[in-house]
Amino acid sequence: MKNTLKDNDPKLTAYALGELSRHEAAEVTKQLKGNPALQKEVDQIDNLGLALTKAFGKEDEIKLSSKQRAAIFQSGRNPTNADVISIHKKQWLRPVVVTLGAAAALAVTFTVLNNMAGRDDLPSQVNFQKIEKDDMLSPIAPNQSRWDKTSNSNSNSNSGASQVGSNIVLFDNASKHNVETMGDGLMHHPAALRGEIEKTAATQSSLNLAELSENGWESRADKAMTRLPLVCGNASWKWMEQWIDNIDSNSPDNVRPSKNAVRIDEILNHFHYSNPADIQVGNIHSGISLVQCPWSANHQIAVVLVQNRSKIDSYAEAAITMSEAVSRYRLLGYAKTTEPDAAMTAPARVKLAPGYSHLVMYEIELNSDVQLGDDVLAVTLNAESADSPGTIASNALSIQHSNLAWPKAPQDVQFSLILTSWAQIIADSNFDGEMNAQKVLGMIQYFETAHAPSSEQRDALSKMKDSLSAL
Repeated sequence: MKNTLKDNDPKLTAYALGELSRHEAAEVTKQLKGNPALQKEVDQIDNLGLALTKAFGKEDEIKLSSKQRAAIFQSGRNPTNADVISIHKKQWLRPVVVTLGAAAALAVTFTVLNNMAGRDDLPSQVNFQKIEKDDMLSPIAPNQSRWDKTSNSNSNSNSGASQVGSNIVLFDNASKHNVETMGDGLMHHPAALRGEIEKTAATQSSLNLAELSENGWESRADKAMTRLPLVCGNASWKWMEQWIDNIDSNSPDNVRPSKNAVRIDEILNHFHYSNPADIQVGNIHSGISLVQCPWSANHQIAVVLVQNRSKIDSYAEAAITMSEAVSRYRLLGYAKTTEPDAAMTAPARVKLAPGYSHLVMYEIELNSDVQLGDDVLAVTLNAESADSPGTIASNALSIQHSNLAWPKAPQDVQFSLILTSWAQIIADSNFDGEMNAQKVLGMIQYFETAHAPSSEQRDALSKMKDSLSAL
């Protein structure tokens, strides 16, 4: 793109609404840095978009039509083979990697996904009865094992992708139906195990929970790479439902539940997500959304999703690498226990059942000199190769700083941020910053107005509103 943008250029509107490709958005960002007048124009479009969204109540009503989008993409140049429009709503500077050869397969993938039962509906013939009830209800701690150097595929290339040697044997995928330990259940049957955990939580009459403490901040200089936890328990949301259902709205004695029962990772992953999903290795998709933190305006939230969109079980492992733009970060959820051996350690590699999704959040503090477009973090995904069964393939995705406001994030990401904000209020978290019950209610109201929530989202939002009103 030549440096010829003017204040009435349609590309500025497309940029503000997140409609440009990654390459075009990056070029616009460069020009904005040296042109305050153009930046002011983008800010005005941005503010107008948010105002219209709030006024008309439908985010999609202010999105460009297909004809408008096509006109913008065609303005100033001829189409090339590199121009492929993703069916996702784009975020600024999101590096969506799609090839023309995969376009038809991608469409089929989404058709299959839309007709695929979620993980809660998966049949299970696995026997978990020999696992102790206390173990079933234990919090899950992230795996701290080092990332194998042979599988560390972070790349400085523009594509962010590389292959691990094809002679590496895939993870242990032996079938284990009669599971007797939490470790085996978490690694081989996390989807089925989560259903058993929820049943156990529903019948638990009294709680004797391990004391939890929030994860502290991790210096990027001390630890740039960390494993992504791909599994957690499923008791906390059931406990929250039981508490909310027993709230007396007319009672002045309503109290919060024990903060040891409020586990953000379990609350987040009680629900199913499809976005973000930008890269694929074999049957496994992954993606990152980087948005402004709702409770701390100077921080960012990285929302990372790993999902199996195929019809077969597939093993995977993943890691997050923070760039030099990051000062420090903290993992949300997966709270530490103050009692030795009170938590179960998540396996490094997990077998993902068809439709299974797992979402993880990090709160990030950036260095003061970070610019729009700078790399912030990357996710590296290892899974079975689609081209060479029995071997590991690897792909990496970097995400850049875009200062994206949370109302502009995909619907799934917005919902997950509401859940996390709500959970921190309920737990009276030390990290809730400027967040309070009224602000969470405002987020819920915006979400319900701007989107068509799914049935499970509507039910969850209703319960959250009931609890916040009582508090």
